[in-house]
Amino acid sequence: MAADDSDDERTKIPYLAMVRYTVVTVVSALAVVVVVMVTTVALRPENIRLSVLHRHVQANALWQQNVTIMASLGSGHRINSAAYTMDGHAGGVEVEESPAAASAETTVIGTEYKPAKEVELQFILRAYNPSGRVEIDCDNITVRVIDMPNWPDSFRGMVEIGKSDLLRLEPFTLTQQNSRTLMRPAIFNDTEVLSYLAATYGGRSSFTAMLEVNASISSSVFKLNNGSPPGRVVTHYCWPVTVATYNPRPYAKEASCTLLEEMNFAVDFRPASTGGDNLMLANP
Repeated sequence: MAADDSDDERTKIPYLAMVRYTVVTVVSALAVVVVVMVTTVALRPENIRLSVLHRHVQANALWQQNVTIMASLGSGHRINSAAYTMDGHAGGVEVEESPAAASAETTVIGTEYKPAKEVELQFILRAYNPSGRVEIDCDNITVRVIDMPNWPDSFRGMVEIGKSDLLRLEPFTLTQQNSRTLMRPAIFNDTEVLSYLAATYGGRSSFTAMLEVNASISSSVFKLNNGSPPGRVVTHYCWPVTVATYNPRPYAKEASCTLLEEMNFAVDFRPASTGGDNLMLANP
């Protein structure tokens, strides 16, 4: 019996050693898989997809209009006056009439388009994470508005309308294959930009533009103790986009945005303003 007990002990010891070796091998393999996954994400970072809803940027006004009239009071007397001013905005016009013109027969004899007091634009962007593997952290989103006066014939003569920390939001995370809508108004108040809009688009209710969107993004499979890995700046160009005082067509498609490195031409433009900042954030 003693010999049999000794044989059992010798059988158990190699078995336990083999189990320990197997466990160590599996744990090591899992560690290698984790390292490979993290390394793969670092070497091949994911990108977000951006688009502009309805290819539309809503404007409250692009210009204001002075109309000079000839007013006849019925007794043969005629009065020339700037009877009213109207803002080119959606939903009607604001009219201020002189007392004489209000009770007289009037004839329009001249129209002048002047810079608006300010122009408020409402941007609605959609950010989408197409990856099924990683989460993407987004931060520091900024937008540049570029007029395209020669579109669709060419990209020549483009003019920078404004730039700002337009859509700067608190950092947010796009989980796998999910999207987020970014919306915030901004107000143009630079006199040179407003003068450019009035001189170029006076009497019109819309113009075609390109948006340059910059963002800092980082992707990760697992969150580290100190948060996400350092972000990298990516630039997207979105066009054609209509800046208009009228409401967007509900069935209009989104304007997809193209990564800078995927562009087949260089985006070149001149500033409309030589002054300082020409945008300020409106209250959200």
